[in-house]
Amino acid sequence: MKRLIAMFALFVGAMPWITLTTAATAQTPRSPNIIVVMTDDQRWDTLRSMPNVKALAREGVTYTNAFVPNSLCCPSRVATLTGTNSHTNGVWGNSPPFGGFDGFDDGVSIATVLHDHGYRTSFVGKYLNGYPQDHFRYVPPGWDDWFAFDTGTFYDYFAAVDGRRSVFHGSDPGDYSGRVMTRKAISYIDAAGDRPFFLYFAPAAPHTQSGEEGPSAAVPDPRDVDAYAGIQPWRPASYGNRDPSRDLPQYLRDRSWSRRQRNHTDLLRQRQLESLIGVDRSVGKLLSVIPDNTIVVFMSDNGYLWGEHRWHSKLVPYEESIRIPLVIRYPHGPGGVVDDRLALNIDLVPTILGEVGLDAATPTAIDFASGLPVPPEGLDLRGSERRTSFPLEHWDDDLVVPGYCGIRTADGWMYARYWDRESPDNGFETLYDVGADPFTTQNLADDPASATMKRFLRTETERLCAPAPPFYEWGP
Repeated sequence: MKRLIAMFALFVGAMPWITLTTAATAQTPRSPNIIVVMTDDQRWDTLRSMPNVKALAREGVTYTNAFVPNSLCCPSRVATLTGTNSHTNGVWGNSPPFGGFDGFDDGVSIATVLHDHGYRTSFVGKYLNGYPQDHFRYVPPGWDDWFAFDTGTFYDYFAAVDGRRSVFHGSDPGDYSGRVMTRKAISYIDAAGDRPFFLYFAPAAPHTQSGEEGPSAAVPDPRDVDAYAGIQPWRPASYGNRDPSRDLPQYLRDRSWSRRQRNHTDLLRQRQLESLIGVDRSVGKLLSVIPDNTIVVFMSDNGYLWGEHRWHSKLVPYEESIRIPLVIRYPHGPGGVVDDRLALNIDLVPTILGEVGLDAATPTAIDFASGLPVPPEGLDLRGSERRTSFPLEHWDDDLVVPGYCGIRTADGWMYARYWDRESPDNGFETLYDVGADPFTTQNLADDPASATMKRFLRTETERLCAPAPPFYEWGP
């Protein structure tokens, strides 16, 4: 199927409504190089252990209100590569039939567009959930260089390298995936020569280690293990079982919160912070070898909870889950800028199009419903247009967090409504005034004083979250 999609991409490239320039035109004057660093499950408030990223922020723009509409690895990464939401690209979760690598039509993406405009395109790290597994020979359309491994890969792995399976990387320090992919990325930068390059660098950290039985955590570079030993435990107002039970959906009310779970979450947080030290080291090495004319993006695919509302993961419609770090250094622009607009992962593609001089209407995705190429849905972050809200949308076949639709507004209101097949949470609503209640401890959905706001946000949610997630129903 993926081979047929690649053939379709070639056909799309010949369609009359897609205007392509030649590689020579794209390089006169030379287009800016582009590096995107995509971490895995990194909270927005974890840059303190990353001095190179903080230095990048002093030279660029920090987007302090950056979010993802679908807080889960695969749909968020597809949104970043295509500039489209789950309700457009059809990737809702991490596994088929409505998600994962097999559920993504990758015939058109920012990689195919940049490749067709003269860029050398290089991918290093985690691609999508479900890849490579049995797909080591498959290289997605648009990529010149390809080095990819599975989720949560730190040691003892094979990688997919340019259509073949790599040698086995074992458990020696030199096999640590962060070190291997950094060496590979630098070799791709060197090989680009005079050609502009697009490097997508996606480390495993700070995701938990895959395949580990029992409680799992991220795996730091050997030199960084226990760098945060003894760190003060994380105990915000929403931690553990402090929420009034009536304020939570059933799947959260049913969760126990034992000493063992608290200890696991504390260790998970420690290891995540330690693993980010190695990521930051990689960022520093990349920054030391790139030309000045390079756009550098640092971001995460989603946020993460460390025990807030009894939860340690992502997926849920809470601030810690949907908010991400986002720093962009532009080649020609003031440094140390703080931009408080609502910025989304779907904004990266139109921002790149604008920076390289391409039409904002350039197709960068395949619409799931029509099967036709479509332009990005996001906004150019260098432009003056600002959004007032964005949809929250979720569905995954894990059967733990029910599907939901919701909305987050620029002035801090956040609403969500659950519905997923026979879930006991069908129809349950949450409403938070995040500006007044930053830890979202007071669900105002049943508050008479907030009834007008809830009706308004539900109407806006129905408009923005369309089509709705699989099995979702709007009732009375």
